Amino acid sequence: MTKELINEFKDVVNENYGIYLDCLMCFLITLNDFEEKIERYAKKIGYTFVNQDKIPFSHYSPTRDKYLHTETHGEFKSRMSKGGKNYNFVGNTFIISVYAFWEDHYRQKIASSMGKKKNELKEPIMGDIRLIRNSLVHHKAIALKEIEECEVLQIFKEGDTICFSDEQIFEIVEHINNYMDKLLSSIE
Repeated sequence: MTKELINEFKDVVNENYGIYLDCLMCFLITLNDFEEKIERYAKKIGYTFVNQDKIPFSHYSPTRDKYLHTETHGEFKSRMSKGGKNYNFVGNTFIISVYAFWEDHYRQKIASSMGKKKNELKEPIMGDIRLIRNSLVHHKAIALKEIEECEVLQIFKEGDTICFSDEQIFEIVEHINNYMDKLLSSIE
């Protein structure tokens, strides 16, 4: 049972990572498609990209017959670009999601199946994710002082805006998978 639970959590982490990567690909495709359409439209009416960046852009909600979100073309492109708000959001959401699955579901089950208490199942990577998650959820993605206690993910200092690069998210996934492999070897 322990082995199955550990592998199930690994699957959850890797599935969440796949969704993260899918989102990044969608941002890139959407941005490229948007820029191509804008370029064609700009040529047609004689606008420059600078002028286009100031034109309002809205997401229409057909079920409500109104616009729920508006921004300029420039704001849209910035948000969809690598390092923009959307990239930061999905990276931060990945961290929050993985921690929630671990802390609220798998940690207790895995510990119990190993004959341990939940708090006996500790690993620096999971503690670091907890500290980062606290800053994400409770401090609007601004690093709290406690983030400097991270042992593995020594990325942020107090007051930093928390945003991850693709490489950092990949490394986090590797650290979690290595921890799960370590747990698996301890029961074999």
